[in-house]
Amino acid sequence: MPARFETLLPRAAAICALGLAISSAQATNPRDTVRVWRKAHEKAIVADFITLLSMPNVATNVADVEKNAAYIEGQLRRGASRPAF
Repeated sequence: MPARFETLLPRAAAICALGLAISSAQATNPRDTVRVWRKAHEKAIVADFITLLSMPNVATNVADVEKNAAYIEGQLRRGASRPAF
C-alpha cells in the first residue's frame, strides 16, 4: 500500500467515526424525550387530572359542563395550545 493511503485511511476512518458520533448524538428518540418530560411533570399531570375528575360532570346540568369546558380550556391555554370551541 502506498504511503499516502497509509496516512489517509486512518484519517478518513476517524472523520467517519466522528460524523457518526455527532449524528447519533443529535438524533434522540422522541419517545425518550416525551418520557423525560412526563416524568418531570408527573405530579402536576396527575393533580390536574384529579381536579378534572373531581368536578361534577352531568350532561343534563349545563353549568357543570360549562365549568368543565372552561377548566379544560384553561389547561390547554396554559400549555400554549390554542383551543377553539
